[in-house]
Amino acid sequence: AELDAGQPNSTPPARRPAELVPAMELLDLSPDLLALLLAHCTHSDWAHCACSCAALRSAVGDQRERCLSATELSLGKLPLLLCPSLRQLSSLRELRLRRVPIGDAHLSAVAGLPQLSLLDLTGAARVTNNGVRLVVAGCPAIEELHLTFCECVGYVVVLEAMRRCPRLRLLRRQPEWMDGTFLTPWGEEHTYYADGAFQFSRASESRGWVCQCRPLPSAGSSDVVEDRLLYTDIDGTWSHNGRVGVLMRPHSEGTVLVLQSLSTPEPPLDFPELAAELLPAVGQTRRDAAEMSQDGGEMSELLPVATGGEGVSFS
Repeated sequence: AELDAGQPNSTPPARRPAELVPAMELLDLSPDLLALLLAHCTHSDWAHCACSCAALRSAVGDQRERCLSATELSLGKLPLLLCPSLRQLSSLRELRLRRVPIGDAHLSAVAGLPQLSLLDLTGAARVTNNGVRLVVAGCPAIEELHLTFCECVGYVVVLEAMRRCPRLRLLRRQPEWMDGTFLTPWGEEHTYYADGAFQFSRASESRGWVCQCRPLPSAGSSDVVEDRLLYTDIDGTWSHNGRVGVLMRPHSEGTVLVLQSLSTPEPPLDFPELAAELLPAVGQTRRDAAEMSQDGGEMSELLPVATGGEGVSFS
């Protein structure tokens, strides 16, 4: 059909033949884009890419060169099969494996890094004393070792690390907000150190270490911590030693909310949400009648904490 003069043509333009459309090839991508494409690939993927074309082979070579010269590595989802490849990173100084599901076997590769000064294993629940011993023995330059929420690592490893690692200046076994001196409503000062050691300003039951520091499972986050203590200055045998503890969570800046059972030395099973009118004043204790009527009840304390030089390092 013919179109009237002056009427716009409503027929869509014909598509250009495919042979006239320039094809985009890998060679057309800039080196930065090729590097971005490879950044999320595994070493196995790189091997396949390197066999496909010269452009990818060159880009893979660049990526491997960057890895071998890396000095800092943060891996939230480390492919566990790549752990043996860590030995090739001889210049690596910082390795962060927060909440990566690794165990002792994977740390044997980490132990072969001669220049490693910082290792963060926060939340590695399967790592045990033996795995940390591998790191202590194989990383002579280690200065910072983070073991917060490594539930199978005990304080005995802290003592071994202090003896065997002359450069070690920080070994952390608890969240930073737990470091410092807590001022209690009854006038005592409770000082917690980064490595989990503690010292209280009283005559007995005054020192020891945190034997268990873990996120409360029912809380669904790491903000609520179950804190159990083992005292080293108790005469005789006390069946509750190592079981006694509290629940803790950070509140406002410079304060920590503590929940303690009044019927058992062990921590409460849950940390209820407290309405504003039920919160104790800073430096005070709150015990409500409703709480006291159920199995002895619970006591909440809002403690100010002073974070100073003594409270943030071990000795």
